[in-house]
Amino acid sequence: MKKIGIFLIIGCFLFSCGDKKKETVTDINDVLPSSERYAEGKENEEESIVVSYFDSLSSFSQRVAIDLDITEGIRLIDSVWLPQRFDNSGVEKWLGKGKEAETVFARFSFRDSLNMKNCLFNWFDCFGPNCSSFQLFSEMKINNDPFLIYATDKEVVYVSSSNLNEKRMLNQMEIWYRNKTPLYVLSQSNGNKTKWWKLEKRKWLEIKQEEI
Repeated sequence: MKKIGIFLIIGCFLFSCGDKKKETVTDINDVLPSSERYAEGKENEEESIVVSYFDSLSSFSQRVAIDLDITEGIRLIDSVWLPQRFDNSGVEKWLGKGKEAETVFARFSFRDSLNMKNCLFNWFDCFGPNCSSFQLFSEMKINNDPFLIYATDKEVVYVSSSNLNEKRMLNQMEIWYRNKTPLYVLSQSNGNKTKWWKLEKRKWLEIKQEEI
């Protein structure tokens, strides 16, 4: 009887351990935007970006991929980002690999400017893997990799790359959104604090806090 009791105890213990292994825990970093979180090729060297989803991208994203020299492949991003919790009329996210670096691109479309602003300001309240909070036109380092956010009345575009060229990206945004005036534009180059920009007569001017 003692042996049977011991086997029953061991069996119950193993069964309970098996159930615990099936439990999944969601890491908060998995739902926050950061190029490092979605650069899966870096985390798993065996899984390189070789499959291209170029044909499945919108015409806008296809143009972006061409202009940013994404030549080595594109992987769609399935992870849910914080802006997707709001009323989006369209979402597109992908990780592209060029000859020199990987680029994270995301584009969120909204029905009107009110929804766009609601999403954007909530995103600013909890941005990046550390859930950093910052205000409009504040200057601070909030992301590991260089990035740029470009918001029009109904769209928000996020681009991040280790070799992101700030000036080039601003000029590209102007070309991509030629007929739309940007409402909020911010960028962070490598190792620096955020900068805010305004477009006047096709020239990009940095906005300083003391000027607000």
